[in-house]
Amino acid sequence: MRSTNICRFCRYCALGLGLNLLIVESIADASGVSTSAALRPSPGARSSGVQFGDGVLSVNAKDVALIELLDEIGRRSGLTVVPLVTLAQRVDVTFDRLPLEQGLRQILRHRSFALKYTPTTRGQARAETLWILPQGDEKYEAQGPRLANASSNKVGQRNIDDEISQLRSTLSNSDSEYRQQAAVELGAQANVNAVSPLRQALTDSDADVQQAAIFSLAQIGGTESALALATALHDSNPRIREQAIEALGDVGGAVAMGLIEKALTDDVAVVRLAASETLEQLRGTGR
Repeated sequence: MRSTNICRFCRYCALGLGLNLLIVESIADASGVSTSAALRPSPGARSSGVQFGDGVLSVNAKDVALIELLDEIGRRSGLTVVPLVTLAQRVDVTFDRLPLEQGLRQILRHRSFALKYTPTTRGQARAETLWILPQGDEKYEAQGPRLANASSNKVGQRNIDDEISQLRSTLSNSDSEYRQQAAVELGAQANVNAVSPLRQALTDSDADVQQAAIFSLAQIGGTESALALATALHDSNPRIREQAIEALGDVGGAVAMGLIEKALTDDVAVVRLAASETLEQLRGTGR
């Protein structure tokens, strides 16, 4: 992720795709929101420290695990929270009656995240899915049940094939962060038709996009995903090859094992070690 002291907001609808995906890059202390106006006690907060109603969020949390706070907000607002990275930090957050999006920016002002919207019957947009993204050297972490929930909430009456086609088009966008989020969203489809565009994303010039594609293929699983991951095993970046091996370990099966065995002869020692350890784990679990 690029370091920045500003928040950038980009919507897919601006590209004519109508997906209303809000990408937020929020690093360091600047959140674009006046803390003097937003951070003040919430006298009516419940014991949980979270109140939500009519699109307005109030939080009064002291030394609370970030993931627990986000899960509570998700339960009260109907937002599906999908952390794609381990969230170990604890936070102190206090504000009263902020719009949901603005409140999330306050809570996640030190993190990168993406917020997806869906249209309502009144023609407005409702926040539907929140992804917490890796930063720097952080790794994508599997969140299978959460991704499954995100996918089931998201599908509704939409045509999945049309959405996959739109996301495939986004993989050609000049902005790497659009491409990264498209790769994440393709994985959330949990559909084998998403494998082909994800294979395309494995050859992206940006390592974050490649990493997102690897993660998504591991989430989709199956033989087709394993075959697609073979592309990443030939990447010039040893780290991408190592991550592909780890993803193949998550996919499992005879095809995945065969590909991992070929990686035992990789030119880089750390990649060979990853292959050896992953094979040992697969054989131990009988996958």
